[in-house]
Amino acid sequence: MASRRNKNSFQKGIGQVKKNDLLKVKQSIMKVTGITSKASWYNRLYGKIIPNNHRAM
Repeated sequence: MASRRNKNSFQKGIGQVKKNDLLKVKQSIMKVTGITSKASWYNRLYGKIIPNNHRAM
């Protein structure tokens, strides 16, 4: 049985970022989306929190 991917996750996209750019990209995403903690970052990364329309740009 194939595993189901979470459509609200951006894990696949963040995996395409070069290792040396990862911290800068992560900080930029956190700033734009208003994420302030590591726990919130990982919940968004794995799609555990569904983004609201007013947060999406």
